[in-house]
Amino acid sequence: MQDILKLLPNLLRLAQNNDDVCEGASFVAWRVTVGEAISRISLPCRLSRKTLTVAVMDETWRKQLEQMSGQILFKLNGLLGAVMVTGLEFHIDPEAVIASQPVSMQKHFENSTTDPELIASAEKIKDLELRAHFLKTATKYLHAQQQKQK
Repeated sequence: MQDILKLLPNLLRLAQNNDDVCEGASFVAWRVTVGEAISRISLPCRLSRKTLTVAVMDETWRKQLEQMSGQILFKLNGLLGAVMVTGLEFHIDPEAVIASQPVSMQKHFENSTTDPELIASAEKIKDLELRAHFLKTATKYLHAQQQKQK
């Protein structure tokens, strides 16, 4: 996967910054940049005038990702090899996010809610990858606890 990602800047140059290719590359770069856990609660929707619009699960996630925007943009453009995205716009659309997930994850979303205390704890972690791992692990743990209580 890393070898393919290294090709993104060259592909973009060869495509002469074609809008559709840039959008597709920014979607791939989003998923890699934010990691698996955040990819589960977000969905890149469109790239227009260098602004990437991303659907998120709820207001808590919108605020969380807005706070991380600077870090995300830096890593995203680094992966793309050029400043292709200058802004991030987040809107709440849980249906779109859930529909983009595998069926097994859709069932998980139906049975869980975002824990504001968990989000607050995650905000203290500056490193995006570490934050994503924390959220993934904590969510799995909380889900397992919910299952035990049933």
